[in-house]
Amino acid sequence: MFWKIFWFVLAIVGTTNTLIAQELYVFTEPASNMPSNSIGVRLTNEGMINPEFRSRTMGEVMVGLHKNLMVHGQAFLSDMDGKYRLDGAAFYAKYRFLSLDDEQSHFRAAAYAKVATSKRRAFSEDVNLGGDNSGVQGGLVFTQLIHKLALSGTVGYSKA
Repeated sequence: MFWKIFWFVLAIVGTTNTLIAQELYVFTEPASNMPSNSIGVRLTNEGMINPEFRSRTMGEVMVGLHKNLMVHGQAFLSDMDGKYRLDGAAFYAKYRFLSLDDEQSHFRAAAYAKVATSKRRAFSEDVNLGGDNSGVQGGLVFTQLIHKLALSGTVGYSKA
């Protein structure tokens, strides 16, 4: 029964003539910013089994302060070290310094910086400012939109 419903929904979605699309970057940031005076909320949960199940929850509030400036605040909670507790926090800011708009295309460039703190002991050499390490990060992000194709590239530096 599940597969019949699945294929039916897929057929309906696949035969839709008009689709409305938006740039969607789930785990990365485009060079575009949130609109001014807007607030966004993101809640992410990660889990791993090693040898028992452990999880991390990352709550994030995003604020568009100006068309060229947005900030994020994050809190990291986990039971990676036993009890579920607050592991750390992070602050992120992005400033869009270039915006070239054309009909059905645009190019954006932005500079970003992130500072994070974590109470967790580092268990690998991997730099992860999403709850595992304290550190700083900064760089540039470029986004090109051509019709409905969005391309994004980032160059940055991280230090834990």
